[in-house]
Amino acid sequence: MKVGNIFSNIRHHTKLLASYLVLALIPMVVITVFYSTSFIDRFRREVFQTIEMEAVSFARDIDTQMEYMRNSVIQLVLQNTMTDIRNADSPIDLMPVISRLSIFKSANPFIEEIILIPADGEFAVTSTTTISKDFLFSRILTIEGISRDELRTLLDYPASRIIGMRSVTNLALSSTEENAIVFIHPIITDYQSHAGSMLFFVRSSSIMNLVSDRLLSYGTSIVIEDMGG
Repeated sequence: MKVGNIFSNIRHHTKLLASYLVLALIPMVVITVFYSTSFIDRFRREVFQTIEMEAVSFARDIDTQMEYMRNSVIQLVLQNTMTDIRNADSPIDLMPVISRLSIFKSANPFIEEIILIPADGEFAVTSTTTISKDFLFSRILTIEGISRDELRTLLDYPASRIIGMRSVTNLALSSTEENAIVFIHPIITDYQSHAGSMLFFVRSSSIMNLVSDRLLSYGTSIVIEDMGG
């Protein structure tokens, strides 16, 4: 056999082998891509399911806290607190109201402070003292992005509202600014009249304590707002 024929046969077999290898690699590549894509899709679904479950758990915890706030307002109405405020001749007469607010605050570490602001009357009541409403709005309480008039409008709203996470200064507690959420609940009497509002201040750290480590590990953003946005 000639040498040229030998090399020709070798090249022919080499081409056939290369063709077989290519044909064998194609399904392997397809299978690898399929399983890789399938794994990524499954992992993505698991992540979304985890986020959804953890978010539902967080929302349930927030709802529990808000229910505590609503029940606190109802208890104050049942205790004729608004009548006591209306009949008070001086801040000293409001001591029983201070005690009631202090009990609600002490019973729930989630809440940093409670302020009761009656629609009528000169004084607001906190868990520790009484403050002139004008002095409260002008000097004591500062909420980032909320003017005094805007806050008064929120207090006149007949439904619960939430002032989302922002810098809050409450000089009745401390001179330090801190991030907090303010939950506002209307006080509705038996006659369905709007008798005032209760403000519940919650530190951002208390909110974050309700967020699971797994939810934080995914870089999830937490937003708490009312129906009005």
